[in-house]
Amino acid sequence: MKRSRLSLVVCLTLLTLGLPALAGHRSRQPDRSAQFRLGGFFVDGDSDFWIDNESVFTLDASDFDGTQFGMTYSHSFNRHFNLDVNADFYDETVVSEYRDFVDGSGFPIFHDSTLQTTPLTVGVRFLPFGSSNRGSKPVFFLGAGGGINFWRYDEIGEFIDFDDPANPTVFGEFTERGEAFVKYGVCGIEFPLADGFNLGFEARYFRSDDEFEGDFRGLGTLDMSGVAASVSANWRF
Repeated sequence: MKRSRLSLVVCLTLLTLGLPALAGHRSRQPDRSAQFRLGGFFVDGDSDFWIDNESVFTLDASDFDGTQFGMTYSHSFNRHFNLDVNADFYDETVVSEYRDFVDGSGFPIFHDSTLQTTPLTVGVRFLPFGSSNRGSKPVFFLGAGGGINFWRYDEIGEFIDFDDPANPTVFGEFTERGEAFVKYGVCGIEFPLADGFNLGFEARYFRSDDEFEGDFRGLGTLDMSGVAASVSANWRF
């Protein structure tokens, strides 16, 4: 399964690199742009794993709301359609404790939970009002696409061993990683500030989840969906 997912990434990459070459016979070179964006990622946490964790520990899926960094290479074929290749990076750690238990000395039992996601996607961007010929007007856009989400989830710290009748507190380190399909939708606007440079504002919704198969096997599905709102710097070349 993992090999098929990686093969999909390779195929999408080769297709993306090959399309500009196929368009090279046209008299006018298509516009290209590089985008760097920074903003916040707001986790949905809509799965059984999050619900169960929230009932046992003093955390909520919203505690994982954090910073996301992203990059996009965009290739324009005409005034209304672009091909986008995207990479986004998110990493957030939350400290929590048991809601109903303390250790033998009466102190809280803490552990760290970390979620990392790296969705690599390819999509189409639609400009309903077209791009500006001279880059003098704001540009509205909508888009959608899909790809592979490389994820990792960790829990490190003190835990209660419920398999032992004495319920001792023990140190534990649990890690699981995987790859899952991800799809996204995006909308935004770019404002030209200088020749070849735009300032953008956008919102993306990512939809992705995966079943635990390692250290967290049996604990359900990890929902990694959420909304990313960001500010972007865009260079056209």
